[in-house]
Amino acid sequence: MTSATAGIMARLRHETAELHRQAESRPLQKHLGAGTLPRETYAAWMSQLLLVHQTLERLLDEQIRRASHPGFAQAWQSLARHSDNLRSDLAHFGLDGDSIEALDATATLLADLQQWGEQGDPALLGALYVLEGSMNGNRFIRKALERGCASPDGAGLTYLDPYGDAQRPIWRAFRERMDAAGFDESECEAILAGANRMFRGIGEISDEQFEAMPV
Repeated sequence: MTSATAGIMARLRHETAELHRQAESRPLQKHLGAGTLPRETYAAWMSQLLLVHQTLERLLDEQIRRASHPGFAQAWQSLARHSDNLRSDLAHFGLDGDSIEALDATATLLADLQQWGEQGDPALLGALYVLEGSMNGNRFIRKALERGCASPDGAGLTYLDPYGDAQRPIWRAFRERMDAAGFDESECEAILAGANRMFRGIGEISDEQFEAMPV
């Protein structure tokens, strides 16, 4: 960190808006929002997200141990380890979290995350922004799936609502910590690039998973 650059969260929101919109408009996401995604496809989609979450969590932990940048610890504190909830949810659907094969799009994204981790690249925080921000809308997806066919009894959907009524204050605190980290311009650009890559990657995984959905 050198000179402080304020408003990284505002920049993330505005400069990734189009990719965010595109990611949410994918066919699989539309089925999720409508609660019409088959249970098997929902579980398969969650299995790919487990691979992404657990890789990102491991890499963030490594950055903190290496003290590669204080912003990693500042942003990562007090957030849920979503991979834990995903493993539990997948077990409900009869899937072993240790036996998941990555789709091609997932493997490509994981390779990028791994490269950032090896370089201590703040792009990892852009990826975190995308995944953590998705929790704001996931609560509504959970309600849709409870009404629909993926999990009418609500079981296996813990990942979609990890914070309950604390969602808003937790997201607000994350925004404040990111803005207070004082990233310099090059770090901000790296974070933005990481967020854009994550949005594209999630969209690509979503499309590949949707194509595999039973007709």
